[in-house]
Amino acid sequence: MRRIEHSGTEPVPVTNRVGHPTRMFRLWFAVTASVVSVALGARLIALGLNVLEAAVSALLGIALSFIPVGLGTLAGKRTGQPAMVLSRATFGLVGNVVPTALVVLMRVV
Repeated sequence: MRRIEHSGTEPVPVTNRVGHPTRMFRLWFAVTASVVSVALGARLIALGLNVLEAAVSALLGIALSFIPVGLGTLAGKRTGQPAMVLSRATFGLVGNVVPTALVVLMRVV
């Protein structure tokens, strides 16, 4: 049965941590392989690559982007806090304004 999560920014107890890498793969893939990847593939073909080369290069880029995403989640696994909460230490009291702006810019442009 699914329930509404009532925890906030406090650390999650070890017994409640259920996000194993094999279970999280679909989430990571969905975030990385978005509509932007389709646009990238179209742009690569427009630049002169054939369909196979564009598909291989796009898939390679998606696969390589899993590495920083996976490494970024290790701190959350160790501390029991979400990545957005942990990144506040890096980006200050305003939180994730800079990374959010960069993500929005990449998605729009």
